[in-house]
Amino acid sequence: MLLKDLASFFRLLPALALLAGALSAAQGQPPPGTQPPPPRRIIPGFHSETWTTEQGLPGDTVRAVAQTRDGYLWVATQAGLARFDGVRFTNYSKLNEPAFRTNECNVLLEGSDGALWIGTIGGGLMRYRGGRFQSFGRDEGLPTDVVNHLYEDRRGRLWITSYEALTLYEDGRFKTFNTADGGRSVYAVPFHEDEEGRVWLFRTRGLNNSTPGALGFYMDGELQLGEDAARHFPFPSHSSLAAFAGRDRAVWFHEAEARVLARHGAAGGEERRVSYEPTDTPTLAHEDAAGGLWFLSAGGELRLAREGRVARVTANPWPGGVVNALYSDREENLWVGSSGGLTRLRRLAFDSYTTADGLSNETVWTVFEDSRGDVWAGTNNGINRIRGGAFSVYRQQPGMAAEGAVSIAEDAAGRLWFASTQGLMSYEGGRFRAYARREGLLSENVRAVRVDRAGRLWVGTVGGLHAFEGGKFRPFTTADGLSHNNVLFIYEDGSGDLWIGTPAGLNRMREGRFEVFTTKDGLGSNIVIAAHEASDGSLWFGTVGGGLARLRDGRFAAIAAKAGLGDDTLTSILEDGAGNLWMGSTRGVLRASLRELNAYADGKSRSVSCVAYGKADGLPSNDCSGGTQPAGWRTRDGRLWFPTTKGIAFVDPAALGRNELPPPVHIESLVVDREPRTLAAPTVELAPGSRAVEFHFTALSFVDPSKVKFRYQLEGFDRDWVEAGTRREAFYTNLPPGSYRFRVVASNDDGVWNEQGASLGFKLRPYFYQTVWFYLLCALLAAALMWGVHLLRVRQLRREFSAVLAERNRIARELHDTLAQGFTSVSMQLEAVSAKMGDGGAAAREHLNQARLLVRSSLAEARRSVRDLRSELLDDGDLGAALSRVARQLTVGADVHAEVSVTGTPRPLPGAVEKTLLRVGQEALTNAVRHAAAGRVRLRLDYEESRVSLVVSDDGGGFDTGEGEVGFGLRGMRERVAQAGGTLSINSRPGAGTEVSATMPLRQS
Repeated sequence: MLLKDLASFFRLLPALALLAGALSAAQGQPPPGTQPPPPRRIIPGFHSETWTTEQGLPGDTVRAVAQTRDGYLWVATQAGLARFDGVRFTNYSKLNEPAFRTNECNVLLEGSDGALWIGTIGGGLMRYRGGRFQSFGRDEGLPTDVVNHLYEDRRGRLWITSYEALTLYEDGRFKTFNTADGGRSVYAVPFHEDEEGRVWLFRTRGLNNSTPGALGFYMDGELQLGEDAARHFPFPSHSSLAAFAGRDRAVWFHEAEARVLARHGAAGGEERRVSYEPTDTPTLAHEDAAGGLWFLSAGGELRLAREGRVARVTANPWPGGVVNALYSDREENLWVGSSGGLTRLRRLAFDSYTTADGLSNETVWTVFEDSRGDVWAGTNNGINRIRGGAFSVYRQQPGMAAEGAVSIAEDAAGRLWFASTQGLMSYEGGRFRAYARREGLLSENVRAVRVDRAGRLWVGTVGGLHAFEGGKFRPFTTADGLSHNNVLFIYEDGSGDLWIGTPAGLNRMREGRFEVFTTKDGLGSNIVIAAHEASDGSLWFGTVGGGLARLRDGRFAAIAAKAGLGDDTLTSILEDGAGNLWMGSTRGVLRASLRELNAYADGKSRSVSCVAYGKADGLPSNDCSGGTQPAGWRTRDGRLWFPTTKGIAFVDPAALGRNELPPPVHIESLVVDREPRTLAAPTVELAPGSRAVEFHFTALSFVDPSKVKFRYQLEGFDRDWVEAGTRREAFYTNLPPGSYRFRVVASNDDGVWNEQGASLGFKLRPYFYQTVWFYLLCALLAAALMWGVHLLRVRQLRREFSAVLAERNRIARELHDTLAQGFTSVSMQLEAVSAKMGDGGAAAREHLNQARLLVRSSLAEARRSVRDLRSELLDDGDLGAALSRVARQLTVGADVHAEVSVTGTPRPLPGAVEKTLLRVGQEALTNAVRHAAAGRVRLRLDYEESRVSLVVSDDGGGFDTGEGEVGFGLRGMRERVAQAGGTLSINSRPGAGTEVSATMPLRQS
């Protein structure tokens, strides 16, 4: 296990093996000085992603973008219309929709009733509602087939602008406006509706160079134009004026002469204004949900007017070609439609410093904030100090042991300590000092430095742990109880215990003694490289290959990637002010709720929700540096810093914002046996024999669709929810007939779940042989068949019983005519002999009397066997008395003494039990008298509550039971007892007598 963990550790840090060489080979640099900060972005950075026809867009020229209330994004292109869910495009054109008269879609607008209006070039107007398209052209009253602009007022009337006419669509009819002088069409663009209900229009082809005389409004069924209309204009008039419709009926005015953008509310009053540079003259604009105005400059650069100033989003003309549309969705993503496709701009969660910003080397090992608020970064080639965004780089300075650092700490005197693979360095008063073996270090390959609350400096090297006090190093090694001499990190908890991570386990140093914890104690891995004491007092440890481990109340609990953590290698652990842990990893930075982590560690939940941040969120690299200290830092302003292999990433959790919008969830299609089914009805019926059922679903969150997660359940089949991850399909095969409901829920990039989700009911109809009626019929047929079989069996049993009865009668007659009569004759002859002998032969007479009695008894038994009655010996008394009579009869004239004893309370026994025990006693006694040459025979009858036992023991010659049971008598006894449900045991050995024990169970009444 140790070798495996070590291999994982060194795979994590391949560059460390080359660090010493890289540091020694660094190029020279002038003495350190404060470098001016490079130009930084005025607004947070953005991540951009572009879709073209290669990703499924119907055309590369995007002319309009709109988001409907169901969450879908609609894209108008020169080659058709597309509906987008962030992952897949569903395209509509003349190829698959008869309502399309042209593929050139130009403008989009969602109406107040939820309908999507599509203006085209050459195909008039279309409306998408309830899953169907409807077209409007000249035949329906529209005066033109080209639509350039759409506007809906508060009454739900649709205004349609083209270069040929201004048209109003109201109550299902089109009304076209002409000038008063006889027929020339009016070109005007509606842009605002005032409080009194006037719909204001610009009479211009470009919204620029508009004068008050070019204004107009529509009210009470009449169109007013010119100077008369301008007198009612609620906004200031200028000689050069353009307007952009804002949110909530507001208007942005572009005052070209003053180079000002001013926002006026619905009532007309100015709310705010911002000035712009001469080169930033707006040509296209869109207001986002936060009130910022995105606009395109005359030179094609993208700008954002916010908080009183204009930020340059792009320094050069838009790289995608001519920009036709700007649109922000409900999650504040900006969509740019251009001749180069569809581009999404998303705010980055992280900012970063790289070599482009002045960092000396892109591989950053450690980051630390000193008591003055300066941030220090140790790299492969140079120690960097960041102050106010300016970089100072230290390398090749007198007293430096190396030109880089893998660990940084500060003592109480303000002295900085830097660890490197070539020695230890201190920095104080602008000067460096190196420490090596000559000062007492066991190794110059220093991996970790830490200052405890008592002011002691602790130094970890590949040769052991050191305490620096009084100018001397005191070493601790495996000889002192340390699990391994290679020290990876040092951490002090709130109680003053020191924790030391090594490749062979986690060490706790308390009062000078070491205690080692490994996977046997609950750690997920023996290689521990990070530690953090949370605000709730629990200790958390990051491992290589074993995920996260919590220590609470003396017990470790591991949390691995399979539980939802995101990665099993954690390089750092930080905590924000909102109860979240932020962890550096080899797959980016991970964020998880401390409450959820504790719930999992306590066994109260089966998974944790983790948000992963990567390069798409602003990290310069997904590979966070690890095995160094500290590999992450929370500065006093609340920002979290993470070193990576491509620079430093930092984030302000408080300003990050959380996407609180649950994503709308839709079931887009149902496929049955590879055939799509329509979803118009609330419940879909499937034909009998449908075998493969597929559900295709989606959730509409555009911040980062790759982080949208799903879970689904087929009610009536699945016992619990199925965690689908990012998969957007579900498959079922061989479902039994019945009614089902498929449910799916989803979460956005921040783990906010739409618990209501979407559902679809369907019924799988059975074949006739799968219906209840068929089963009932089969049950009736089976019952009838069983009844017939029963009758046949009864008839057969009756026949067999009659045959048995006839045979018994025959045997009874034979016994009566032969055996019974023979015994009678023998008995009469014996009585005659006895009478003629007189008194002379008393002994002979006694034997004759016994023979006569035996014959009579046997005769009675023969008669009773015919009638299947009880033994005659049982007629005059209970079983004990019968055994006594048998003993007297069999021992008369023999030199054998027989004793019969009874224990327990005698009570009536079932006839079968009495008969069986009597026969066993008779046979055992006969064997003892005739074959064993016994002098004494004991018969003990024991009555117990649930059983009765008979034990017959003698002091005869015995026999060897290992040679098997010889003779019919013993086998007969065993068979008789077994047939009656009892047990028989025989114990005997030569010269030691024999004991026969029969036990019969009694049923409880």
